[in-house]
Parts: sequence; structure tokens; C-alpha cells
Amino acid sequence: HRITEAERLLAQARRSRRALLSLVEDQNRTASVLRESEERLRLALSGANDAIWDWDVPNHRVFCSPRWREMRGLTDTVRGELEDTRAERRRGAEPLSQCQCFNLAT
Repeated sequence: HRITEAERLLAQARRSRRALLSLVEDQNRTASVLRESEERLRLALSGANDAIWDWDVPNHRVFCSPRWREMRGLTDTVRGELEDTRAERRRGAEPLSQCQCFNLAT
């Protein structure tokens, strides 16, 4: 029995579809695990009442936890990110000026 070109292509398309569905399922599982992990971190930070910041140097972004912003009197930074500390300083915000590492980088 000879397999026609159409049958071969159909079988290949079915294998590709199964592989694609498997990748989508893996991505969905990974996204779910990430959401759960982020929620646990959020709850831990909230419960600990710690002031946390994280500096993404290559992208000129700083994440500051709500407690960190509260301790510095920064209530207008809703998302928790200061896009570019130099731009913030030009606007007169200077929220990070007390941290020596930020002073060295500017």
C-alpha cells in the first residue's frame, strides 16, 4: 500500500498540531505556576511589611514596594516602577537619592 503525498502531509499536519497543543499546554502550566509564585511573593511582602526595591540596571527601571514608597512619602507612584531614576530626578522627585548605589550610577 503506497502512501500518497496528501496522506503524508496530513499525517505531518496532525503531528505538528499535537506538538503545538503540547507547547500551548506547557505554556499555560508555566503561566499558572508563575501567577501562583507571584501571588505568594506579594502576600509574603505584604505580611512582612518590609520595604523592598529592585534595580533593573540595563533597562533603567527600579521597582519599589508599596512599603518602600510609603516610607519615602511617594504616594503618586501607583505601579511601583520608577521608569528612569534620572528622569524622575529631573522632575524633582529624587526618591532614591538617599541610596548610595543610585548616587554612584548617575
